[in-house]
Amino acid sequence: MSESPSEPRAKRQRVDKNGRFAAMERLRQLKGTKNKCKVEDQVDDVYDVVDEREYAKRAQEKYGDDWIEEDGTGYAEDLRDFFEDEDEYSDGEEDRKDSKKKKGVAPNSKKRPRETEKPVTGKASIKNLFSNAVPKKVDVKTSVKDDDILADILGEIKEEPAGTSEKAEKVIAPAKISVTSRKFDAAAAKEYMNSFLNNIKVQEQEHATMQTKKKAAYAGGLVLEPMRGLYEKYVLLMDFNSLYPSIIQEYNICFTTVQQPVDADELPTLPDSKTEPGILPLQLKRLVESRKEVKKLMAAPDLSPELQMQYHIRQMALKLTANSMYGCLGFAHSRFFAQHLAALVTHKGREILTNTQQLVQKLNYDVVYGDTDSLMINTNITDYDQVYKIGHNIKQSVNKLYKQLELDIDGVFGCLLLLKKKKYAAVKLSKDSKGNLRREQEHKGLDIVRRDWSQLAVMVGKAVLDEVLSEKPLEEKLDAVHAQLEKIKTQIAEGVVPLPLFVITKQLTRTPQEYANSASLPHVQVALRMNRERNRRYKKGDMVDYVICLDGTTNAAMQRAYHLDELKTSEDKKLQLDTNYYLGHQIHPVVTRMVEVLEGTDASRIAECLGMDPTKFRQNAQRTQRENTEQSEGESLLKTTLQLYRLCEPFRFQCVTCKTEQLMASAYRPGPSNSHIAVLQQCAKSECQTAPIQYLASVRNQLQLSMRQYVQRFYKNWLVCDHPDCNFNTRTHSLRKKSHRPLCQKCRSGSLLRQYTERDLYNQLCYLRFMFDLGKQTLQQKPTLTPELEQAYQLLYETVDQQLQSSSYVIISLSKLFARSLAQMSLQPSVAQPQIEAIPSALADVV
Repeated sequence: MSESPSEPRAKRQRVDKNGRFAAMERLRQLKGTKNKCKVEDQVDDVYDVVDEREYAKRAQEKYGDDWIEEDGTGYAEDLRDFFEDEDEYSDGEEDRKDSKKKKGVAPNSKKRPRETEKPVTGKASIKNLFSNAVPKKVDVKTSVKDDDILADILGEIKEEPAGTSEKAEKVIAPAKISVTSRKFDAAAAKEYMNSFLNNIKVQEQEHATMQTKKKAAYAGGLVLEPMRGLYEKYVLLMDFNSLYPSIIQEYNICFTTVQQPVDADELPTLPDSKTEPGILPLQLKRLVESRKEVKKLMAAPDLSPELQMQYHIRQMALKLTANSMYGCLGFAHSRFFAQHLAALVTHKGREILTNTQQLVQKLNYDVVYGDTDSLMINTNITDYDQVYKIGHNIKQSVNKLYKQLELDIDGVFGCLLLLKKKKYAAVKLSKDSKGNLRREQEHKGLDIVRRDWSQLAVMVGKAVLDEVLSEKPLEEKLDAVHAQLEKIKTQIAEGVVPLPLFVITKQLTRTPQEYANSASLPHVQVALRMNRERNRRYKKGDMVDYVICLDGTTNAAMQRAYHLDELKTSEDKKLQLDTNYYLGHQIHPVVTRMVEVLEGTDASRIAECLGMDPTKFRQNAQRTQRENTEQSEGESLLKTTLQLYRLCEPFRFQCVTCKTEQLMASAYRPGPSNSHIAVLQQCAKSECQTAPIQYLASVRNQLQLSMRQYVQRFYKNWLVCDHPDCNFNTRTHSLRKKSHRPLCQKCRSGSLLRQYTERDLYNQLCYLRFMFDLGKQTLQQKPTLTPELEQAYQLLYETVDQQLQSSSYVIISLSKLFARSLAQMSLQPSVAQPQIEAIPSALADVV
């Protein structure tokens, strides 16, 4: 039986001593012989060369459970057999020194011979040393998903077949991991890492979204409020040449001339006019002068087209470089980022645009719109040459105020349809070499230039826009628009419109699987379904085509999107085109946004031409128009009774005898022979002999119930979206505002209007009081009323007036508003007594 290393050292020393005596005896026998030693020709291998796994296997067979795996602790069996002996055969001397230092052995130390060592007993025995010195291993089960470093290691392990390399290499891996478990853990690690990377992408996208919604660090260019409408007289378009680079040169704005303020929200002060030009103005000056020289070369006669193109590219590159100087100052990740300089440049830009607007207005011209560096000026004339003369006069008046800034004429609009900020359509005029006027349309920000509308909506929108911008009277334009809409409605109903015109196209900004709210995104639904069922390969950046169909479900339109191939191949016509969707949500909004500024048509008229219900559009338009009128001009004091109460409801009550509903719009109703009869004197049903005055208490109760209904309707606070495509009704709203009104949470593009406002309630109550006020009834021949009827009308009048007196709407009491302030002022010291007395007296005079 082989001896175990754990046996007593004395026994092994005795074995070794007997072996040495036997060897010495053999040497004595060989002494004096001819051949002192005998060497065999073939010597068997002293040891076998095996790899690490084979060595571990043999060691396990030899020592069994007594085999100790190295765990990096530097275990020594009996204080003399160190495991770092293999360092003596290492290649590097430096590595050998480091390893000996780690093991606690001096570099020059030598091992003592085994014969001189004494047995160790007691506390220093091998068993005690092993149990006390070496820590016990703890079996810790660690999951791959819980350890990122382990996942990275296992994720890169590749199994290699045995025998591929002659020399075995050391592999750093967890102990006792079998091949099967290693493959399983590697797959789990890859899956974990993929999900981890996907989460990182989602977080980056959310962070990017938050950054886009983040408020700007400083104020940008100024956009003037547009004067919406259709301008059929010539409009002059003027702009500043390279506004921001010119501002940098005009005011010598540079790192070397402008001191950065301590507070980031404060604007820095401009440098003195005597300050030497900074680096940025000088560089911009060089670029501008170089561009001027290139333009001179372009003006040379007999220039080849190739050279002309080269000069054009060069001057555009110089222009782009100069204009990007401001962009580098305002971009946070630029090496030249200087927010205070960028804010100063935009501040001067806003100031220059405002001053120019005021100067043009002093010249008796209207500035209908302005954006950052350009102005649109209404000339109210139709003479092309005269418009240019006006432009030159304005140009000279502005340019003499600056040294580097230059205002120039950019064009003339023969017709301008101005909808809102950054949204307009115009006919731009220009003269050819023969002096003839050429007309060319220019669109900016309109729905017809966006690709997420169907081709049908774009086609109808362009046709309507051509009519609006044509050289016709306004009435003829609107008639032509209405006729075209009715025609397209008929064609869609008859099915003569080609299917490709109904296709809506939208781009995938990410892979379809990465969308979290795919249920509300029709193009994502179509992409996922086509990839799954028809082996399509829609990915990020691809354009997805779809149509809205009727599929027999009650789902919303956004959940009934299908590919055109699915519509064509549907069995038994299960899928049919949803024509109502295209009329109401594609054509109607595109056309309405173009013609809503024109007098003579509105959203309800467009809906009527398309065969839709115009009621909700008409009510919405009336509310919006009334609100805009009240905000801009206020209520007129000279309105007639019909104008004041045109939107109010008449009073209705029921006869207690015949149960007929009595309609009361005023104190009298028309009678025979152009006469008038008091409403409370006779029932509306001629056969009924019971007069309303006989059940006056019931009429009064019904009047009070009617007023309570109006008050309850006001406090219910129903809101409606003003967007023609939405018309969403709700009683809740968010704090996010759009045009000083709550933003619609459904469409995210419209604002919420109150369906029943304070003004509506007040007008309704005033109307009820008016119909019972006999003194305000304007009749040429008033009928004679009995005292009982007059008292009945007076009772109903007081009932309504009592309700009105309980409301403080449109009632302003200065004494109540300033009562607290006056009370506090009366408690001040007597030094200010003269002023305190003067203020109440003045307020008393006002009240």
